[in-house]
Amino acid sequence: MHKYPLIRCDRSLWVPLCISPFNPNIHLSIYLFVDLQRRDHRRSDEERLLAYLFDGYNVAARPVLNSNSTVQVQIQFSLMHIQELVTLGASRDYEWRDERLTWNTSAFNLNEIVIEAKNIWVPEFAVINGADEIYGHYREFRAIITSEGSVHWEPGGVFKTMCSIDITYFPFDEQTCALVFGAWSYHTTKMNMTNSNRTVNLDSYEPNGEWEIGSSNVVRDEFYYDCCPSERFSNVAFLIHMKRRYTFYVMNVILPSMVTSILLLSIFYCPPGQKVQIGVVVLLSFRIFLLNVTDSIPKTSDHIPLLGEYIPSHNGRLNDVND
Repeated sequence: MHKYPLIRCDRSLWVPLCISPFNPNIHLSIYLFVDLQRRDHRRSDEERLLAYLFDGYNVAARPVLNSNSTVQVQIQFSLMHIQELVTLGASRDYEWRDERLTWNTSAFNLNEIVIEAKNIWVPEFAVINGADEIYGHYREFRAIITSEGSVHWEPGGVFKTMCSIDITYFPFDEQTCALVFGAWSYHTTKMNMTNSNRTVNLDSYEPNGEWEIGSSNVVRDEFYYDCCPSERFSNVAFLIHMKRRYTFYVMNVILPSMVTSILLLSIFYCPPGQKVQIGVVVLLSFRIFLLNVTDSIPKTSDHIPLLGEYIPSHNGRLNDVND
């Protein structure tokens, strides 16, 4: 005969439930507390930290405790490669502070944690002058969060931008292309976007066979719509100054053109019977050569390259000689 009645426990449940024989309606929490302590002991520090941080976390809410505060977002652009003049492969570095994602390092033995960006609030950004799409799918990239709430996120991708080019001095031309990122819905009182550096980061850049990076600079700007002058929107423009590598065009366009011009001048020193034969050969060479040059020159009607004017003028002179 026990001095105290035994406690009857039902272990078939997902959480073991212990009932006092004195009153079946009174649930004892001793066994449940011990079992939860044992389950918590099996969890890693990251699991405990994630459970602590995201208990009631809402990704749609801005990462500030005071709704009147502004989220300061710093952006840096890292150029990786150039596929075409208007197609750039790059990554963007965003940094901001999420006041809801802070913790005591001594309680979790962690100074930072890496999580999927889809689980946290991320700044809204759009490619303002994008030629393909304004928004992209970048939430699969992971973010790094420190114990102070600082968030570092580096989404990458291929960006197509609209770039106005001047090919007057093709192939010795230089171009400047801009890639503009900005907020589409948040105005500056809600989210303020600024640049962290004055130049584009080229540490991971792979040289391109056609373009050489000359210099770069970053310009931050604000704009507003006529209807709402008090609501200003911020954007950051990354300008890249590029110089065309002209070796290929010199060897395949300019030198053949000079050789053909020399042949054209040689017609004046030929006997009258050979002028027609040499003139026809040079004329056909110019026509075929003009087709190749047309494929090499960027197609735009805003500026006519001097090389494109030089070859047709030689065709006209050649026709005059044959006549």
